[in-house]
Amino acid sequence: MRGVLHYQLMDKFDTYAGALLGYDIVSAKEVGDVPGTYNATESSVRLDLFVGGRYYFTDRFAAMAEIGYGIAYLNLGVALKF
Repeated sequence: MRGVLHYQLMDKFDTYAGALLGYDIVSAKEVGDVPGTYNATESSVRLDLFVGGRYYFTDRFAAMAEIGYGIAYLNLGVALKF
């Protein structure tokens, strides 16, 4: 679940902050003839926080950047409005 609060500081520049709430399921298993094989599982609830912005070159096309803690520390991309 992702929630975002938008606040427009300037024309054509959309800034926002938000949080992502999710559940991580991690499972690993080593298989083979090597002594000391292991099984590992760890699942937990995650809370990821981020801030970002989009600069609109046209009404439908923007460049975007997000920084925060979570899936990645930095996300870069384009945003399209349909």
